[in-house]
Amino acid sequence: MFVSGTKVVLFDPQAKFVPGINPANPGKMIDCSTEKGKQLVTSLPDVFNSLRVWGNTLNEEEFDGTIFRFALRSEEQAQVSRLSNQSHSLQAMTQLLKEMSCSASTMLLFLKNVENIEIYNWKSEDEEPILIHQTKITNNSERLQKKRSFMLNANPNPEIPVSIDYFLDIESNGMGTTEMGGKLSPKEKWVVCNQLGGGNASKMAQDPRLAHMKLIPWAGVAGRLDPIGSVDDGIAYCFLPLPVKTKLPVHVNGYFELSSNRRDVWWGDDMAGDGRARAEW
Repeated sequence: MFVSGTKVVLFDPQAKFVPGINPANPGKMIDCSTEKGKQLVTSLPDVFNSLRVWGNTLNEEEFDGTIFRFALRSEEQAQVSRLSNQSHSLQAMTQLLKEMSCSASTMLLFLKNVENIEIYNWKSEDEEPILIHQTKITNNSERLQKKRSFMLNANPNPEIPVSIDYFLDIESNGMGTTEMGGKLSPKEKWVVCNQLGGGNASKMAQDPRLAHMKLIPWAGVAGRLDPIGSVDDGIAYCFLPLPVKTKLPVHVNGYFELSSNRRDVWWGDDMAGDGRARAEW
């Protein structure tokens, strides 16, 4: 399920739970600003109340944001699911959030717009979710925002290379920090150095034969200045971190060509055509 504005969208790929849908069209959109939509939302509190959060009222008042709700697949549901036999326990999700909190600061390094990551826990007895972790950029400014989002409006193939460098002061509180038994430093300072264009990357991006691949010669590195010391096992990013270790003392970001599941950099020595070009890129 997700909410945007006054609309709620429900997806049911197995056409098993949402009334009036079928496998060929397994979705339904509800407009909460209409009388019919309000009645439906009010009649099913167990379905919709979890979306009443962060100022979202589920009525004619537009919600300024987007909320996604992913239901956890229990062991019983996994046994009969036509989508996946993998279940997700509360313990596993809690561990996943702990791991996320420990890496939240590095998630912000190469993103274009995201400035704050918060993790909440909403227990059944509480009226609203409780903040358990926050990581945010504390030296934010209009100038820094323009530098971080530079690629959104830039010419992807400039005549001469363009450098965009900046510092990030990142502060973390709560779960995952050293103060709470975790590994994340409460305060970190990073330098991020980016370049658009240059070398073989620009040659490939400007090759008419590869125009359909829409290659963008943008790359960057991030080094930690405080706490002093190189990062442990630098990793590759495609704006968000990938499970790919580079063994460098810095993190590396680029418009990498990724595998179909977006979990690895495309590579291979025995390819031809587009596959070979993607691996070379």
